[in-house]
Amino acid sequence: GSIHRAVESVHEARLAGQAIPATDELVKGYDAAWKESLAEKPPVLFGKAENETVLQEQARRTLEAYRQHVIGSNAKTEVLAIEHAARFSLLTDAPPIEARLDLVEKSGDELIVTDFKTSRGSWNEEKTHASLGQVVLYAHAIMPMVREFKIRRVVTQFVVLPKLKKATVQVLTPRPEQADVVRLKETVGDVWTGVKAGIFPRNESWACKQCPFKTACLGNKL
Repeated sequence: GSIHRAVESVHEARLAGQAIPATDELVKGYDAAWKESLAEKPPVLFGKAENETVLQEQARRTLEAYRQHVIGSNAKTEVLAIEHAARFSLLTDAPPIEARLDLVEKSGDELIVTDFKTSRGSWNEEKTHASLGQVVLYAHAIMPMVREFKIRRVVTQFVVLPKLKKATVQVLTPRPEQADVVRLKETVGDVWTGVKAGIFPRNESWACKQCPFKTACLGNKL
């Protein structure tokens, strides 16, 4: 969340026609977001050999890499929206879906939708493919913009900022096929059918330790 807040400020500056903030300013934004999160008193679980200082140093390297990436790309895109909230229907007989898009840009008759991901390591093809459902949802979420700006092509991309000693920026542009759209709609339909029937089977995995609902689901087993 803190990295996302700092990255947002890069594109807020672009939207306002200002220079890209210096790395020190981006780190200040990261620190402010970190302190806001700590004020809510969440349990903080650091990884091995990590602490607050180590993460801040990592954040500085990551933000400097992203800043240079934006400057080096010499993007001619127009920023349309940051943290854009959208509400849309994927299925006529299911509740609407709410999405929040990190960044929406326009380049000619193209609309570019970007989702920022922090990750312990670089993404591979398998990880990218597993996230195709999110790309499909984003494509549905921006249909009003597509019509308003007479867009001919939508480009959805993940910008991955991995936690590596040498900070890098991965730009991935997966292209879902019609089969991916059908599969996602079937999944949403199946889930909604289960919800209406009151069926909520446990799905225990490694994620349980960090799940905010683990007590309600598993009691004191963890």
